[in-house]
Amino acid sequence: MTSTTTPFIKLPFPARQHPESARIETSTRDWVIRFRLACGDAGKQGLVQSRFGEAAAYGYPDAPLPEAELAAGWFAWLFFIDDHHEEGADGSAQKWTGVTEAVCGVLEQGLPTGPLADTPLIRALADLSHRFDARASPAWKERFNRHLMGIMTGGLHDIQLRERGTPLPLAEYIPLRRDASAVLTCFDVIEICGHTELPDQVYHSPIFQEIVLAGADLFSWINDLYSLDKEIACGIVSNLILVLQHERHLNREQAFIAAGALISDRVNDLLAAEERLPELIDTLRLNTAIQAAVYRCVAGIRDCIAGSNQWHAHRTRRYQKPLQTADVGGRPGV
Repeated sequence: MTSTTTPFIKLPFPARQHPESARIETSTRDWVIRFRLACGDAGKQGLVQSRFGEAAAYGYPDAPLPEAELAAGWFAWLFFIDDHHEEGADGSAQKWTGVTEAVCGVLEQGLPTGPLADTPLIRALADLSHRFDARASPAWKERFNRHLMGIMTGGLHDIQLRERGTPLPLAEYIPLRRDASAVLTCFDVIEICGHTELPDQVYHSPIFQEIVLAGADLFSWINDLYSLDKEIACGIVSNLILVLQHERHLNREQAFIAAGALISDRVNDLLAAEERLPELIDTLRLNTAIQAAVYRCVAGIRDCIAGSNQWHAHRTRRYQKPLQTADVGGRPGV
C-alpha cells in the first residue's frame, strides 16, 4: 500500500468554536475522571491529548454552557464506547452483546442493571441519560435511544466484519457506517443545545432526512480519513478508505483521492437538500416557530460537520497525522 498523508478537507461552511471552549474541555476531563473512564497516568494523558470537550465546543458553538457540557460528555462517552469494541476487552461478539444488554437496561429502566451495572461505561451512560431526560420530551428520547441502539448494533457488525477480514461493498458500508458512527445521536443533541425539538413529521420528511443522512456521511467519512491507522491496527475493516481500496482495487493514495471525490459529491447533496427547505415548509405548513427550529437544526448539522473536521485536523492528537490540503466542492458563496 502506498503511504500518504491525510488530506484536510476544506468545506464550504466554516468551523466555529464555543466561546467557553476551554471551560468545556476542563469540565469534560473532570467528568471523565469522576466516572473512571480514564484511569492512571496513561489514561489521563490520553484524555488531555484527545480533547473531547473541544470536539463538542466546535460541534455546538452556540449552546448554553450546561447543554454544551452535556454534549461534551456525550462526545466523550461515544469515543470510549468506540474504543471498547475496537481495542478493548469487549471486542468479541459475545462480550459486545453483554455491553449492548447493559446499555439497553439503562435506556429501558433508567439505571444500571445486570453484571456490568457498576462499570464506568454504564454508570457514565446512566448519568448522561438522566441529564437528557431532564431536558427532552419522551418523543425525542425515544428517537435518541433508537439511534443509540443503532450504534450498538453497528458495533457488532464491525466486530463480525473484523472477524471475516473483508470490507463490505460501498453500497452496504454506507448505511452501516451511519449507524455505527454515532453521528445521528450527535445530530439529535443539536435540539437539546438549541432548546427546541423537531416534530416527527419534519424529522422524518424526505427533505430533512436527506440533510441528516448527507450530514451523517460527511461526518463519518471525514473521521475515516483520520482514524484509518488506528482502525487498521485494531483489525477494523469498516473504513471508507479500506472499502474503496478493496472494491476498486486502489492503492492508499488513490483511495484518499476517491474518498475526497465522494465527500465533495455529498457536500453538494447536502447543499441541494438545504435549498429545498422552503418546499418542506410549504408542504407541511410549518408555523414560524417550527420554521426557525428547522433552520437552527440545519445550521447545527453544518456546525457539527465543520467542527469535527477542524477538531480532527488541528485540535486532537487522537489520530495525529501530517496534513495536506484538499478542497471540497460546493457552490460558491454558500
